[in-house]
Amino acid sequence: MRVAAELQHGGGMMLLWRCIIVAVVIAVSLMRPDSAAAQNEARKNLLEGIDVNTPGPELFLRAYEVFSHPRCSNCHPRDDRPRWGARVHGMNVQRGQEQPKGDKHKKEGGYGSPGMPCSTCHQGQNGELQGSPPGAQDWRLAPVRMGWVGLTAADLCLQLKRLEQEDDETIEHIVNPDKLDALVAWAWHPGPGRERPPGDLNQLVQILTWWKTAGAGCPPSGK
Repeated sequence: MRVAAELQHGGGMMLLWRCIIVAVVIAVSLMRPDSAAAQNEARKNLLEGIDVNTPGPELFLRAYEVFSHPRCSNCHPRDDRPRWGARVHGMNVQRGQEQPKGDKHKKEGGYGSPGMPCSTCHQGQNGELQGSPPGAQDWRLAPVRMGWVGLTAADLCLQLKRLEQEDDETIEHIVNPDKLDALVAWAWHPGPGRERPPGDLNQLVQILTWWKTAGAGCPPSGK
């Protein structure tokens, strides 16, 4: 009745647009696979129960809790589609052309298709409203060789070790402060309404450092 009355008195268009905006915000929020409440399910302290003397395979399993979390895995697919949790990114978002390694202007990775780059929605910082696009510097997909969606901890461990043997800096861009990627740090500051990965960045760095010191052992196949 109120909408009908305001329509008759000339204020209907303003109210109608307000309704549409609210509906869109709510719909986007409901589409998100994460929720603030789910954050309580993540391990708060990654270092709980482990130390420098913990065997390498066990240390990697702990790090895998972060690698397999949507905040990390969503941008590390093995195909050309970023993820929204268990679903592929909507609007047919694609990897686009890989940025050539060694390019001085942009970091390596997939910045989106021509005409629809990631920066269309993902700016240099998070949106302020719940469900609005997240953002960070150089928002992009990880290079294909760094994709790990669906890999077990054992398979991912072997993949990272192989890359390191090839002088890849997959681990370095996490543990080295001088090479730390803004997207790695972003995972623990993902914006309103999104679940953070377990622990914090410093704890992950500590675990990966212990893991390398312990010989970088991998979990058994199937883990």
